[in-house]
Amino acid sequence: MDDIVQRKYAPLKHQLNSLFSKHHINIALSLEIQQKIGDQFTDSFSVPIPSNLHQRAFYEDRLILSIRYSLKKNNFILRRTADNMNTFYLGNRQEFETKAYDYVSKSDAYKVLLKKDKGNGDQKWQTELNQMVESMNLLLESLKNHEFLNVDLYNGLLDDASKVKLPCLYFLPDVSKVT
Repeated sequence: MDDIVQRKYAPLKHQLNSLFSKHHINIALSLEIQQKIGDQFTDSFSVPIPSNLHQRAFYEDRLILSIRYSLKKNNFILRRTADNMNTFYLGNRQEFETKAYDYVSKSDAYKVLLKKDKGNGDQKWQTELNQMVESMNLLLESLKNHEFLNVDLYNGLLDDASKVKLPCLYFLPDVSKVT
């Protein structure tokens, strides 16, 4: 147990040393403060967890593992819905992926700009992304030059291709509609 506490305390100790040296704290005072904080840190970890909480944590861990195993074994998918109502979707994985693909391909809410194929390589994908960002930035610059955008808004909208991260598409198809 002491090994674990010491490893967890090491980053805090390093941070304390940095603060003491940065603010020129007396060595004796800094050692005393470090000792008291170290003792308090150790004391907070030496209080044993009550057995009922320990049993509950063990039970919940086993429950989560069994749910994961059952989902994988039966090829199910469990997702929280995007409606913030704390509801979940449980269904067949292939059926979900089919409905999701159908939704994206039939909806005009999404447009595929480029596909990142495994065999295609990252270079082509990165080049296309850079071209899109550069084109967008040129259009923004044109708007700024014609005084349709103020400088602050222009700087806020300007993008850097190296910092662009494409988010994952999180949605659930509306399975309540019968198709």
